[in-house]
Amino acid sequence: MTTTNRIQVLKDITLFVKKTHVTSFADLTYYAIEYSDDWFDVLANHNTLFLNKLIDSEWQKKSK
Repeated sequence: MTTTNRIQVLKDITLFVKKTHVTSFADLTYYAIEYSDDWFDVLANHNTLFLNKLIDSEWQKKSK
């Protein structure tokens, strides 16, 4: 996967988290396993800290 592709996948995941209000990294991972090998690759091997912080922020917004 190229860097450009990885960035686009990360953007797609970010928009998915926003749209569906994902609040669990596990749920996102299970979805990625079923939906896309590229998504799973990005979750498992790249940007984990970013995605964890994004999901934590979504959880904080939802719990207010």
